Amino acid sequence: MNRVTISSASELGPELRKLRTSKGLKILEVENLSGVSISTISMVEQGKQYPRMNTLVAYLDALGVDELVVRIPHK
Repeated sequence: MNRVTISSASELGPELRKLRTSKGLKILEVENLSGVSISTISMVEQGKQYPRMNTLVAYLDALGVDELVVRIPHK
């Protein structure tokens, strides 16, 4: 199982970039696999934009992610 775990929205982009680069994929390759534009991928990975759900699902599918876990910090 391939899982991404985050505990805040600001962690999403950097985690996606880390996963993409660990798989040796360039942004252009993810665009071809997912149909998500290079500019959107770049903005999401930099934390300048949060993706819509369908965009996130396509991106995660292209990276082979089966599960996205969002941990809610308790106060």
